[in-house]
Amino acid sequence: MNATPPDAPDLAALTAAWKQVGPESPADEADPVVLDCIRRLAADPGGERAHVWVYGLLSMTRYIATREGAAVAGPAVEALRAAYRAIGDPPPCGQRMSRRGHRASARW
Repeated sequence: MNATPPDAPDLAALTAAWKQVGPESPADEADPVVLDCIRRLAADPGGERAHVWVYGLLSMTRYIATREGAAVAGPAVEALRAAYRAIGDPPPCGQRMSRRGHRASARW
């Protein structure tokens, strides 16, 4: 049985919200979406779902990068730095990480 934990986020809804955030998005609509993603990543930068929140921020980069002086740019960079410190570099191209964090050969 593959039950979803009750506290699991609705990733489909989050992904849809992230896709709506772009350079032309009004701050009053986009900032809460970006800040939610930042909050989730900052809460557990090395956690099981950290890659999801990193993806979320990366998918909203065009918005974040075009908001000079915005309330989201600094916190987004800090959350990504914390994730990098916790997770480290991705495996080299052609390799993947096993579930235990050891490098494993890519399977074609």
